[in-house]
Amino acid sequence: MFQSEMNILGVSKGSASNASSEKTALSPSSPGCALTPKFIVVEPLQVAFDLKQKRAHATIKITNMNPSRVAWRIRTNAPTRYVVMPTSGFLTANGNVTVRLTLADPHKYHHRHRFMVQAMEAKEGEKDRKKIWNEERANKLDVVQSIRIITSDNPAPKTTEGSPQVATSTPNKVVVPSNEQSTSSTQNASSASTSVSGSSESSSVSIPQKQSVPSNGSLSDFEYAKKVDELTAKVKIAMNEKAKESQKLIEIVNEVKKIEVELDRAGAQCKDLNEKVAYEEAQRKVS
Repeated sequence: MFQSEMNILGVSKGSASNASSEKTALSPSSPGCALTPKFIVVEPLQVAFDLKQKRAHATIKITNMNPSRVAWRIRTNAPTRYVVMPTSGFLTANGNVTVRLTLADPHKYHHRHRFMVQAMEAKEGEKDRKKIWNEERANKLDVVQSIRIITSDNPAPKTTEGSPQVATSTPNKVVVPSNEQSTSSTQNASSASTSVSGSSESSSVSIPQKQSVPSNGSLSDFEYAKKVDELTAKVKIAMNEKAKESQKLIEIVNEVKKIEVELDRAGAQCKDLNEKVAYEEAQRKVS
């Protein structure tokens, strides 16, 4: 059912002009496309996961633009790869909810992973958020709004104070990092107050700064890779220890079950003996 709904979201431009298609809010082919909501709006339409994190996550906000109560749910074409909290619910008029999307294993991310948010009107008496989507109306295009969310593995870089400066020299252009702005401004001031030979000296000083950046980057990459290897080794050791502890626990449980069986058997034997003793005592009294 989910695959067919994804096909519905990717209808052609020709079919979009039909009156029946206008009844359903179509998901855009790209995040920049305009989206006319019917019941809800979803922000953003593209989520990015930082694969460097152990459990990459992103959030989306669902807002009810309908004056009445609506039911919503989230579906994905990779249900075993993501943890979605919450997965469904109800929204009152102008209500909103923030949903957290967590990628369980960053190594299993794929750029074709998609999410789809669906919404339809809900009556005040409808409380079961799962049962409502099992009804026949949940399959009607003129009742359910579907919004597609695409994914990427390139999170937006964090903004810092100030912007990087570009130092122009002849004949080369050197990009000076933001943390070297003071040095760059000093060199520009000295080169402005000297002759043409002074400006060439400023060019010769700026070039080593450009060459020093890759060395620092490669060193950080090496340290990062080394750290990843160390953490991987620790994880493997912890998993082996967990497996051993689990095996011990299983053995203990088996022993407990054996003891319970023996106790049940001993209890049955004691009961039989008590019955025999009672029977013999009764026979003696009769005789």
